[in-house]
Amino acid sequence: TTLGQAAAVAGVTEARAGELLAAARQKLAAGRAARPAPFIDRSRYTVWNAQLASAMLRAAAVLDDRWAHDHALRTLARLREERVDEDAVAHGPGGAAGLLDDQVQVAAAALDAYEATGDPAWREWSAAVLARVWHDYADPDRGGLFDTAAGRGGEGLLPARARTVQDAPTPSPNGVAALVALRLFEHTGDAAWRTRAESVLVAFAGGVQELGLFAATYLLALDRWLHPPAHLVVVARPDDIVGQRMHRAALAAGHPRRTVQRIDPGAVPGGAPTQLAGLLTAAGEGPVGFRCVGTSCDAPVRELAAWTAALAPS
Repeated sequence: TTLGQAAAVAGVTEARAGELLAAARQKLAAGRAARPAPFIDRSRYTVWNAQLASAMLRAAAVLDDRWAHDHALRTLARLREERVDEDAVAHGPGGAAGLLDDQVQVAAAALDAYEATGDPAWREWSAAVLARVWHDYADPDRGGLFDTAAGRGGEGLLPARARTVQDAPTPSPNGVAALVALRLFEHTGDAAWRTRAESVLVAFAGGVQELGLFAATYLLALDRWLHPPAHLVVVARPDDIVGQRMHRAALAAGHPRRTVQRIDPGAVPGGAPTQLAGLLTAAGEGPVGFRCVGTSCDAPVRELAAWTAALAPS
């Protein structure tokens, strides 16, 4: 309803209706100001901020949004600055430490930051955090990971440690841990990461059928373990505009399983398929893109349009 229509129904001029509406708004504002303001939770939870950073990095590539990219990296940099140890984070500044959710989501976001920037410091932090997870949270008897670190107790934490694979409603930390471990294997070639992921997948294999959709994160990890990912490598100098666009296209690709790396000319990514090494030797200064799946690599692509076409789902 427009102001003019309301004025006609009330039998007043539109100008008078505007005056009455403004007066009503002032009275409502004064009444609201007299009431106690509702509580606002200003806590900065590590797990949620890490998930947000991952989502923003993904959105930044798809939407070509530089603000989202930079904001995500600043968020992760702050989480790293506020960490309680070199390889562990707390639930919030000055809050409880030793919660699995926080660790695995930070490890996932740090690996996303590595793929988005090519800065190996992010990959190294991700690997350090996840290695600490297997040291502090692993169940040596049944496999899988506990939700709290060994020996962790204190106010606000239940004494019993739980092993859960259910998404309720956020991704299950066991599923996320398996996914990140598989991605670290793909980035580094270190078989220990695949073994760790397998130990989680085997530990819960007997019960996930009953969970259905609520085991989605675990099933995504299982899918990645069973099927080889698309390994997308862009060779280009950091200041190469075409290389930057090829890198962003790889990050935005719709592959259900993909590993993205931007490397400098002459470098060889540690976890890349072995057959890619020879191709990289002949890559030159770039920019050039390589797409490998399993033991098969496509021909190198040097044009942005051809690279975008190569990334399209088949």
